[in-house]
Amino acid sequence: MLIATDAFISTCKGMARVGGIPDMEFAVVPHPVGSLPPEVLMERARSAADQFVRIISEGQD
Repeated sequence: MLIATDAFISTCKGMARVGGIPDMEFAVVPHPVGSLPPEVLMERARSAADQFVRIISEGQD
């Protein structure tokens, strides 16, 4: 599962296209993450996990 900050959405989409998977979905969290207090980082991690569950659940049809 790819997790990216919103500052890198276009880069991730471009790399997915180049890699032959233009419709690849990935989790997105607000930028930055490197300087956050642990409780804020945990909120972003939970958000990414929730997005991951949604992404894999959609593929279960």
